Amino acid sequence: MKLNRDCMRDVLLTVEEEVGFKDSVSIQTLHTFPRLKEYELVDIFYCVEKLTEARFVKGITYKGGPNVSELTFEGHEFIASIRDDDVWSKTKNELGKVGGATVPIIVELATSFLKTKLGLPV
Repeated sequence: MKLNRDCMRDVLLTVEEEVGFKDSVSIQTLHTFPRLKEYELVDIFYCVEKLTEARFVKGITYKGGPNVSELTFEGHEFIASIRDDDVWSKTKNELGKVGGATVPIIVELATSFLKTKLGLPV
């Protein structure tokens, strides 16, 4: 299955915005939040699984299925680099030229666009 990078970003933003400290929500509940309604449940589930593996979110498994509890420090750092819609759009555009990239390259690319936007040296 292919990892949907837009879904990944939207999952991170949703967890940051909607899941309280030390709370947890199910994948089904995540699917009800505005940013994630457009995605198939299986895409959200897959993104959460991969974000947990990457240690960007904390996941908990219950009998009823997996839950997401919070962003990790690494998750906060990653989302900070791709939060801005304009930066994310430019990042995706550049990634489209090469067919994609690893998360560290995505962060580096987004950070360079963010620095430019802030008038900082790249």
